[in-house]
Amino acid sequence: MKQKPLVLPDIRSRAGAFVAQWRNAEGYERGEAQSFVRDLLRVFGITRSTAAVYEKRAQRASTGGQGYIDALISGTALIEMKSAGGASASAVRVGISTAGGSSLRGRAPRGAV
Repeated sequence: MKQKPLVLPDIRSRAGAFVAQWRNAEGYERGEAQSFVRDLLRVFGITRSTAAVYEKRAQRASTGGQGYIDALISGTALIEMKSAGGASASAVRVGISTAGGSSLRGRAPRGAV
């Protein structure tokens, strides 16, 4: 059976369900990150468990040091997370710096979340 194309009303409905599911989560980054990302990707119709690589080791462009990207959707986006109350703006800056390093050539994401 052919799956129907995903349309904006479907995405909005799924996004609402996602928010309701995660609204009261503890916000523990290490314990919930992969489940959170998988559920987020389902909002957009992405259900393959291999869609993202988790804890991807990469070299930071800013410092040359090693870092980790919480989740990488190769060539598309990186997802950088912090526990509740963490500095989310700095997390995205670190993620972008890490994605700009030489270790991701050919798989560098176009955006960051």
